[in-house]
Amino acid sequence: MAPSRSSTGSRTWRSHLNAAHDEPRFAGLGVRLCRQVLDQFPDEDEDFHLGLRGDLGELLFLAGQHAEGERAFRELIAEYPDRSVGYARLAEMLGLGIRPGDPPLDRAQALALLEQAVARPVDDAAIWDLETRLDDLRQITVDEPTDAT
Repeated sequence: MAPSRSSTGSRTWRSHLNAAHDEPRFAGLGVRLCRQVLDQFPDEDEDFHLGLRGDLGELLFLAGQHAEGERAFRELIAEYPDRSVGYARLAEMLGLGIRPGDPPLDRAQALALLEQAVARPVDDAAIWDLETRLDDLRQITVDEPTDAT
């Protein structure tokens, strides 16, 4: 069976997401592609949209559009407060840095997001390993204190 148009688009935007970690110029292409796929496939299931919108938020950060990336994740949290994707992926961007080797943007906010998700609790916390992410980030904060902590 041939892949659907949405799965073909999914592979393409994921390749841009992966490439954008090494080559920032691919981030803008990935942002445009994510938005096109979301517009073209509004009837896909919730998990498809959650994943793609999470990728969009990350690509916006990778493209240097931090405020817009944060807004995309916060919209996910507001619309799906019982799902982990917005909390976990925004916490990753803020707490670990946008790319490997980058300094964290705001570890304190990242910790607060993960604590909020664990306390809620979100329905898919185990799938996203939220407690482990929170413990790891707490340990990194102790081991590598920064001004952004």
